[in-house]
Amino acid sequence: MLSILELLHAEQAQGRTQVSLAVICKRLDIRMSTLQRLMTALSEQALVEVLMQKDRLVASLTSSGEEVSLALQAA
Repeated sequence: MLSILELLHAEQAQGRTQVSLAVICKRLDIRMSTLQRLMTALSEQALVEVLMQKDRLVASLTSSGEEVSLALQAA
């Protein structure tokens, strides 16, 4: 889960606020089913938001997710 938050934070820092789940799977080398379970857990904690955009699922950090990501990087 931490890798997902780090990846989304890095993308957001580069101006990409939304990242497709397929891209996340490729970059982290995990299966889509695994990513979806992790995204559900992160969404339930209000750390990420998953939306359907142009026939694909995309994820973005929430403000709480950004705070957690920054705290993890500082640690």
